Amino acid sequence: MSSDDCCNDRRENCLVTVVGSLSADFTFRCRLPRLPKPGETVPGDKFTQSWGGKGANQAVAAGILLSTNDSDTPMVQMIGCVSADDGLGTAYKEHLKETGVGADYLNLLPGTSTGVAGIIVSGAADAENDIVVVPGTNGMLTQAM
Repeated sequence: MSSDDCCNDRRENCLVTVVGSLSADFTFRCRLPRLPKPGETVPGDKFTQSWGGKGANQAVAAGILLSTNDSDTPMVQMIGCVSADDGLGTAYKEHLKETGVGADYLNLLPGTSTGVAGIIVSGAADAENDIVVVPGTNGMLTQAM
């Protein structure tokens, strides 16, 4: 299929498959206009949990763009791994479906954790951030899956 086939009104001919990472993002905003210093505890004023991961972000964007109300077949499929044990994996699978992304090839793996990111954001207008990523299941996709 050429790229032109995906860019016309014949969406039924278009299928996107994304292989990549999925992450549960936990973001903490500092009340201060700066990030904490090493060893320092600072107050925060906002916490959010959102869905991320480079691959999943692309799949969701494509899923929203290509979704149709007249079809139960998603135009986008996500291939990757999440945990079967931590609750985040099944919640992520539901999120993908809600955004028009098929999760038929999303592997739920026992005995490990879904990929997560802890993000600390300063309270300044030009906010800086520090991010810690625990890849979890993101490094476990195999050719056999």
